[in-house]
Amino acid sequence: MTAGRPPKSDSTLSKDRILATALAVLDEGGQEALSFRILAKRLGVTPMAIAHHVGSRHQMLTGLIAQVYDGIAVPPEGDVAPEACVRLMLERYCGRVVAHPQIAQLIFADQSLFAGHVVALTDVVRTNIAALVSDPQEVDLLVDLIVDYTHGFAISAAANHTVNAQTPNADDYLRGLDWILVRLQAPTV
Repeated sequence: MTAGRPPKSDSTLSKDRILATALAVLDEGGQEALSFRILAKRLGVTPMAIAHHVGSRHQMLTGLIAQVYDGIAVPPEGDVAPEACVRLMLERYCGRVVAHPQIAQLIFADQSLFAGHVVALTDVVRTNIAALVSDPQEVDLLVDLIVDYTHGFAISAAANHTVNAQTPNADDYLRGLDWILVRLQAPTV
C-alpha cells in the first residue's frame, strides 16, 4: 500500500463519501469533532487516505460548503417576480443553515470560506433587488440590509444546538423577509 492511499480492497472511498461522512461528523459533534483521524476511523482507512481524496482541511471544508449550498443561487425557471425569486433563494439558504448550522459557523469563523455558492446567492439577490427599486443608489443599502438580516438569522440558528421555544426557524425568518420585500416593491404608476 502506498502511503496516503486507501487499500486496494477499498474501492468505495471517494471524495463524495468522505464529504458525506464529514458532514455527518460535523452535524453530530461540531467543528471540534471533525478531524482527518476521526474520519479515517469512521471510514476504516488512514488519515493520509482522507488527505489523498480531499486535500487539506481547508479544501475539505470548502468542499463541504459547496456540497451543502449547491443549488441555492439557481433562480427559479419561468417568469418569476424578483421578490419571489429572492424569497425562494433565501428560503433555500435558511433551510440549509437550519439543517447544517455548523457549516454557517465555519463560514462566519473563517471568511476565506465565504465564496462560491454563497457569493453567487448574494449576486442573484442584488440583481433582483435592483429590479424592485426605482433608485439604483439604494440597491447596495437594501442588499446589505437583507444580507445582514439573513446572516443574523443564520448566526442565531447556528448558535442554538437544541430546538426549543426560542430557536429561530425558517418561518420566523420568512415573515421578516416578506415584511422587507413588501416595502421594497417599486410603486406602480
